[in-house]
Amino acid sequence: AQTYPLDVFVKYENSEGDIISSDIETIGVPVGGKIKFVIVSEPETISPGQKKTIRVQYKNTGDATAYQAQARVSMVDPFSSNDDSAFLGDVAPGETKEAAFQVSAESKATVKRYGIDSEIRYNDAFDNQVISDPIKLSVTVTKDAGFVAGLLSNPLLLAVIALIVIAAGYVLYRKRGNA
Repeated sequence: AQTYPLDVFVKYENSEGDIISSDIETIGVPVGGKIKFVIVSEPETISPGQKKTIRVQYKNTGDATAYQAQARVSMVDPFSSNDDSAFLGDVAPGETKEAAFQVSAESKATVKRYGIDSEIRYNDAFDNQVISDPIKLSVTVTKDAGFVAGLLSNPLLLAVIALIVIAAGYVLYRKRGNA
């Protein structure tokens, strides 16, 4: 993004049929910067065989607004998705928008970090359709935590267990107080 010099002159035919050129005048033409996107969200994790909604935050780090932006991901093994695009809307410079993709990992997926290609399709200020440079979305396949660990990571279940323990403690306290 900067101002570029442009030489301008007029070439015309006068009333006597002579071709005449005016003096050259140099003017400045301002040119806006390129629209660029980066992923600012933390890498997502998924377990083998799991289906999960992955949330991705895209930030416009360019100098112009991207209109009617739509994020897309290109799934490769061991991942699959029924919906590989998400509407972001207009994204102004410095603005961040979130997209959600439903992703499944194969049950035989290797535990490691993967890079999934992502891109943004948008319209520029002149209503030209543009596709951004590819952006790598980082997804890590992690070892399954197991059934018990999965249950213990559920806050609702933990609250129910806490209520049961408190109720049992109260009942024991009342029985000992009456004995």
